[in-house]
Amino acid sequence: MKNLMIILGAMLFYGLAVVPVNGQSTPSTKINYAVLTNKVAQFQPISLASKSLAQEDGDNFGQFKVVLYGPEVVQLTDYQRMKPVLKMARSSSMKLAVCAMALKKMKVDPADIPPEFEVVDNAFLHALELQKAGFFILSL
Repeated sequence: MKNLMIILGAMLFYGLAVVPVNGQSTPSTKINYAVLTNKVAQFQPISLASKSLAQEDGDNFGQFKVVLYGPEVVQLTDYQRMKPVLKMARSSSMKLAVCAMALKKMKVDPADIPPEFEVVDNAFLHALELQKAGFFILSL
């Protein structure tokens, strides 16, 4: 019985000695952002914010996603208007998305919008899913 107690005590001690302490070597997680907007004109200041956050966050900067919804989705078919927006998005590594519900309501064919835009079913649901995934969300 005494030997059994010694063995159990040693096993317990050994088990506690090799348990890793949380936080000692946790990998850093990226900081991700998403902005919901219904105005194409807001893409420029959003792009500037993206660049500033990328500089501020450094290696911890993850994704920066902009989701467009509402009537202004019709402007996505105007190549001349969208050209500077797409250039800004590329220079700041922004990922672009557009709401399929808005495209449908405004009778815009997804084939007519720039390929840089990911079509998401519902802008608000997409934002909530991103928030659940750890994104910081701003709705304008």
